[in-house]
Amino acid sequence: MGWFGSDPFTDTRLGTFKRTGGVWVTRAELPALGQVELQLAGDRAAPSRESLACAHEVSALYAALRVEIGRALYEHLEPYADAIRAGEMVADGFDPSRIRGPEDTWPHVEASVVSIDPARTEFLIEIQLRAAWDEEHTLGVRIRGGTLVEVCGSV
Repeated sequence: MGWFGSDPFTDTRLGTFKRTGGVWVTRAELPALGQVELQLAGDRAAPSRESLACAHEVSALYAALRVEIGRALYEHLEPYADAIRAGEMVADGFDPSRIRGPEDTWPHVEASVVSIDPARTEFLIEIQLRAAWDEEHTLGVRIRGGTLVEVCGSV
């Protein structure tokens, strides 16, 4: 590409990445997550091997943690549902009374970005979710070592 840019990087499973803002970015269809923006750490030449290997496994990891993530999403929803029931917030078309447990949260969340960076010490993977009950924030599902670290409410 020249003096100041990086050539695109192509992975046979994930597609073609372009380096932008210091990370390697592509749009990819990931099982269990759907169509997401995938952001991988790396150098100017390519995504790091660890980031790329992790990207290949992130769908299986997300699926394996689904029950635990669902519980965390449900806990995140509870204060919003309480505020809507109390009339302190407007539901804007979202009816929290239809959510009776963690499994009911899934139709109301959508993955938008998966970011993988081995240099982060607290978490390696962050899966950003949009939730119907929290339109002002993106929820960050943070994972390290195959374990859910947290669901952060303000990514």
